[in-house]
Amino acid sequence: MHRSPTPWAQRAVIPAVLLLAASIALLAPAAATVLQRNVSPNGRETCTVEDGSGASYSRGTVPLPITPDWVGTRVRATGALVWFDADADGDQDLFVGTYWANQWPPLEDYYNFMYLNVGGMLEDDPSWISADQKHTGGAEWGYINNDTYPDLFLANGGSSLQPCQVFYGRNGLLPTTADWQNGGGTWTTGCSLADFDRDGDTDVATSNQGISPNPYRPTYVFRNTGNELETTPCWQSNQVGITDACDWGDMDGDLYPDLAVSGWVNWQSGVFHNLGTTLDPNFAWTTGHPERTDKGVGWADLDRDGHLDLAVGGSGYPDWVFRNEGTILGATPIWASGESYTGCQDLAWVDIDRDGDMDLASIHFSTGHVRIYLNEGGVLPSLADWQYDAESSGSAIGFGDVNGDGWLDLAIGVANGPVELFINQQLPTGVEETAAELPRSARVTPNPLHGAFRLSLDAPAPTALTSVELLDPSGRRIAQGASAADGLQRTHAITWRSTPRALENLPGGVYLLRASGQDALGQPWTTGQRVVWLRP
Repeated sequence: MHRSPTPWAQRAVIPAVLLLAASIALLAPAAATVLQRNVSPNGRETCTVEDGSGASYSRGTVPLPITPDWVGTRVRATGALVWFDADADGDQDLFVGTYWANQWPPLEDYYNFMYLNVGGMLEDDPSWISADQKHTGGAEWGYINNDTYPDLFLANGGSSLQPCQVFYGRNGLLPTTADWQNGGGTWTTGCSLADFDRDGDTDVATSNQGISPNPYRPTYVFRNTGNELETTPCWQSNQVGITDACDWGDMDGDLYPDLAVSGWVNWQSGVFHNLGTTLDPNFAWTTGHPERTDKGVGWADLDRDGHLDLAVGGSGYPDWVFRNEGTILGATPIWASGESYTGCQDLAWVDIDRDGDMDLASIHFSTGHVRIYLNEGGVLPSLADWQYDAESSGSAIGFGDVNGDGWLDLAIGVANGPVELFINQQLPTGVEETAAELPRSARVTPNPLHGAFRLSLDAPAPTALTSVELLDPSGRRIAQGASAADGLQRTHAITWRSTPRALENLPGGVYLLRASGQDALGQPWTTGQRVVWLRP
């Protein structure tokens, strides 16, 4: 059911690293009222939230409101947000991973929970609550046990070094007790899923840290044996330190995903090269700036040249993007965020305006700002096109399609507050509908699909198709296709432009097929259809 949000008191935030927390009182305005004292999911940053004016704005054509359309009922510390179909009913539900911290006001508990999708909107109260409390700083869904139901991997840790977990999907609601866990002994800060060895199943990489007096850990990879992850890592990095996030992406174009990690201060952010059945334990590339504190890392093809570029979030430093020069990333960033303070906690690439390129989103811990930078011809602006000033310290973002309209919506989580949801408005403010001749929807046959298919467009007249893309639920492009025949048609037979190897190990599941083209008058259009991909 839709619920109108009730805003908390406005506030301003003063950032501080945990070791400098004592200086917060010296920096705060004398008349300010302290509303919260928060701790980040990795326990290494604190900030004080005080009353003051907000800083939300929208410019450009970001199709999101600057006030939430829905606000959750549970006030917790959110470490992860994941959209996926948790109850096998065909729509996307929202998993909320929570964490424990010694904060004020104190947290009630840290049971993970899930808001189910009911008729295109999230329910008011979560129907799913985990059986045990876990400090969850990251999560991702994938097909781990090799059936057709999505599974959920949780990156757990906290001061008790809790083990990571997997919940296996089934025909019905996800179970509340885990089906798998590793050996623990590590504070896992993030995770990323991919078939890194291309043997047909999904493996998992984790970024990690420890606790004093042994605060350092390697980066790990857990291999899938066919329908289950091994409980001990099959690979670990030679860098033993503190990493905050990881992401798989094919840097050199050999179709084997390489692993990027972001490092805490004094530790490298870089990429480990995939050797085929294992990874090189030493970096193939680094940012060259171990003095930075980096949080958040993600691959996307910013300039649409066919090579994945890399975004690295900075905490107290600008966010950066490095361009892929063909088989290796460049030595210097081609983009840096220009805001006066960046305390990135999480970032994501997403095509929020459905114009065919990837935009960059980030959430910041100390300021509580959520920012979206629109991609215009392969270039990001130095200042965000859209910013939301959250009522607490920002801690997690997640994009999913709650109402099934093909446009991605935004959920945000904070260190001490409810989850908030922003519904994509589809047409940005100031953009007029050019309506009559443009397709309103697409139909794919056969659906499920795993190879050739036909795309039928709901349009009053035949239309030209220029591009077809297969996207995962986060908006990342997996493969690209084209019409087998040029010209104006209502039904187009599709052939894949990418090599078959790009699709042969794609996990089965629900994906978005996005089509773009022009009508007979030359008006551009874009439409989408959710499809079920079957493993060949």
